[in-house]
Amino acid sequence: MPRIVAQRSGVLTAGIDLSADPKKTGVATLEWTDDGATVTGIEVGRHTDADLADLIEAVDKAGIDCPLGWPIAFVDYLIAHRAGGQDLI
Repeated sequence: MPRIVAQRSGVLTAGIDLSADPKKTGVATLEWTDDGATVTGIEVGRHTDADLADLIEAVDKAGIDCPLGWPIAFVDYLIAHRAGGQDLI
């Protein structure tokens, strides 16, 4: 699990990039202060579901990128675009 700063002066955020394969799930943590952001951790493939739940509880804000799939109309648009379709909209 990413190192959580025990003594911190700013806002701690976590970015979680979920993958269907847990070995590819990535986590970045940042501490935001008046001077900007400092990366406090970057790790890939070392997180159980319990670790991620604990992390979300420990930070001030969390963002999660989760692969849920694409809407069929969007996939159709991409296919038409690749095929060189002119009337896409």
